[in-house]
Amino acid sequence: MVQAVGHETGKTQSQDYYNGRKESEVKTARNLLEEGGLLGQKISLDALHCKPKTLEPIVKAKGIYLVGLKGNQKELFNQMQEASQELLIKHACSSEEKGHGRRMLRKYEVYDIEQVKKAERWTRSKISTLLKVTRRSVEMKTGKETEETRLLHLEPKRQDARIMCGSPRSLASGSKQSRARCDFARRPVPNKKKNVSQLLAEMRTLVILLLKQKNCSNHKAQLEDFGDDFESLLTWLKKLNFL
Repeated sequence: MVQAVGHETGKTQSQDYYNGRKESEVKTARNLLEEGGLLGQKISLDALHCKPKTLEPIVKAKGIYLVGLKGNQKELFNQMQEASQELLIKHACSSEEKGHGRRMLRKYEVYDIEQVKKAERWTRSKISTLLKVTRRSVEMKTGKETEETRLLHLEPKRQDARIMCGSPRSLASGSKQSRARCDFARRPVPNKKKNVSQLLAEMRTLVILLLKQKNCSNHKAQLEDFGDDFESLLTWLKKLNFL
């Protein structure tokens, strides 16, 4: 199951199902963007979708994309790593969060890469801004530290670098050029029947919306608890007079 999910609402904008070797998440996501009328909006995508055929229609529709960059695009990835070491930082900021027994430190660095030479196939993707995110996690009890660096591309260049402070979701919502904000999420559903899979996905969205209305402080933790104890979910829904 592939879903386009609203950044702010958590509501499913559109969704589709794929199965087997002849279908893929990449093509399914492209169809969702086009058929759901999302191409001209603010779209965040993981590195799997860092492909010219996916990004070009967004640019053509005057949308904005934030896409991850990893080793699946080895040549471009290496170029951007070198660029982040050689170019001047255009903007930098940091953030800190605490929760789940950890302290999370994030450092954001923004680079103007419009003049960096790239393979011709990326020309119409108009890759112009590189966001380098360094995340350091510290376990409060043990003091154990882990560090991870991610590279992301942002288009178009008119995007204000100041919105880079915060998560990729807040970054993607920073422009005033369009209304809808969505990202793509994979929802593994152990059922081959398309209508059943869609129903389960919509039910999950409904629960998330109910959690937001009740000001639940940690949606992810609560959903995991419901997954471990289905009876607790039923009890909760009854208290809300939903059942």
